[in-house]
Amino acid sequence: MLIIIVIIGLVCFISISNKNYKIIDSGYISDFYNMIISSINDYNEFMNDSNEGNKKYKQKISSNKYNEKYFEDKSLALVFIYTGNSSNTFNGVDISTDDNILIVRPNIDYGNGITDDVTGKLILVEIDKNITRIVVVR
Repeated sequence: MLIIIVIIGLVCFISISNKNYKIIDSGYISDFYNMIISSINDYNEFMNDSNEGNKKYKQKISSNKYNEKYFEDKSLALVFIYTGNSSNTFNGVDISTDDNILIVRPNIDYGNGITDDVTGKLILVEIDKNITRIVVVR
């Protein structure tokens, strides 16, 4: 009985911690705050705001998939991962959830070089509707 409970727990954990994400922008975004878009109205407002600097990555998340039906059960999380400078290598993120929190753990190899640039990755994660917070663990 205990073995069955452990196996079920592992299967649930593996499915939760391997959420897919998509890198939608590389570089530095100075004024971006992590956000959860949880309704079609929020999505449309975000897509239609007039900030020209955001145009590049908005085009990458524009999709007919994100409609009223999608937002009945799902939300979108936009998370900016600060990676340091260009001597560092971004190796993806580990994503899991804990109750209503999306936990993002960046995998970054820190290089020895010192450069003046600042870099990062903007990722898009499709999440369940119950997720209301984002935590990036360094």
